[in-house]
Amino acid sequence: MEDSAAVAFADAALVLGAASRGQAIGDLELGYAAPSARAARTAGTLPRPGASGGSVEAHRHAAEVALRAVEAITVCQGRLDAALVVATAAQATSTGAMLLKEKDLAGPDELSRTARDRWRSMAKRRTREEVAPATGWTAGESAHLIGLATAPARASFSMIDAAC
Repeated sequence: MEDSAAVAFADAALVLGAASRGQAIGDLELGYAAPSARAARTAGTLPRPGASGGSVEAHRHAAEVALRAVEAITVCQGRLDAALVVATAAQATSTGAMLLKEKDLAGPDELSRTARDRWRSMAKRRTREEVAPATGWTAGESAHLIGLATAPARASFSMIDAAC
């Protein structure tokens, strides 16, 4: 993991801790060099910490810290979403391999086209049945995740490129 991502995860953990204790987010000292902070630093409008309580500068600083927190959490969220897809793909792959081994088959190439389609469908269904309660998602939401996780790499990247 690159250094900025590690700092973002550390900051997100600080924000989570502060939020769970009812501590003000604006009082935290975050290290993530968020795009907004870099832009503010370049423009010379980055607020300075240590301003007198209740001043415009103190509120500006608290707002900037909160914005950094939002950006750090968003970075983490994106990385965790990607990891969720990878973990779901591993779950589906292992489930598919288990189904083949239960029939003493070495691989899907030993199946007819129709049997291969049924095997793939069964692996996805079993994965969905396990992922849905683990995530608290509906069967439909889980099916979308499993569809993305089991899509050919070319299709997955095409969908991601289209969304961005």
